[in-house]
Amino acid sequence: MEDTLENRIKQIERVVSTDVLLSQTQDEPQIKDYYIKNRLAYLLFHNSNGYLHMGISANDEYQEEDLEVAVNQINQEIHKNQYADVVELGSGRGANSFYLANKNPNLTIKAVDLSTRPLAKYTSLTNIEFFNRDFHNLDFIQDESVDLAFGIETFCHSDNKEKLFSEIYRILKPEGRLFIFDGYRITKTNLNKMVEKASVLVEHGMAVNKFEVTNDIESKATTAGFTLETKEDLSMNILPTVRRFEKMAQRFFNHPKLARLISSFLSEKFIRNSVAGYLMVPLIEQRVVGYYKHVFIK
Repeated sequence: MEDTLENRIKQIERVVSTDVLLSQTQDEPQIKDYYIKNRLAYLLFHNSNGYLHMGISANDEYQEEDLEVAVNQINQEIHKNQYADVVELGSGRGANSFYLANKNPNLTIKAVDLSTRPLAKYTSLTNIEFFNRDFHNLDFIQDESVDLAFGIETFCHSDNKEKLFSEIYRILKPEGRLFIFDGYRITKTNLNKMVEKASVLVEHGMAVNKFEVTNDIESKATTAGFTLETKEDLSMNILPTVRRFEKMAQRFFNHPKLARLISSFLSEKFIRNSVAGYLMVPLIEQRVVGYYKHVFIK
């Protein structure tokens, strides 16, 4: 794996310098800028429906419906418990909240996102309310008024999960649930320099300061009062999606002269997204980083 990563990083550095990306702090302005600048890239190279996350595939072949597996599991929980009030933490273009609101006309959804406005086609339903706000401060939501909260690849952007879990715990009703689908480090120790460098490039390439280890986020959730109900390793299930990104990034970095020319016209945030796509597969395959589903109950 080290040879693969070293070769890929050398290819990347023929196109862009990695020094800035390695040293940059992924603060609120960086996160906002990342999603604003990559809006068109996600629509063109990922999907046209506004989903900003990985698909969860049942086999080795990616299907676009894999992008709705996570939100469909949340929908099943809503039906099972006849939930009425839901909050999405990091709602992006609005696709997940629209999916749930469309299937559940009696459901009320508050969709919260710091940086990204919903697509126009997702603003037509009256049972979704979109809030352009920081999800660490949910003071506009009453105590114990929410049945279920969820975040799909959004908690990784939080550098204050203690505050985040505390706010979610406050707004959830007793026995309310929190669903998280997200990326993590499998281990935080004993990585050689090349693997650590690649890991940081992936994290910063996705506007994340550092993926937490799963045990750490579980500890922070339980400290806030939650009980872990479900933990599922989905690392291999996202590989078909990630391999799509890898192929597109490989075509880009395999032609450095053309890539440098293209880079002069594209956003730096688009280039860093390609860096993450090119390095992620070997890190997942070798269990350096992973992807998990957690369900916590209050």
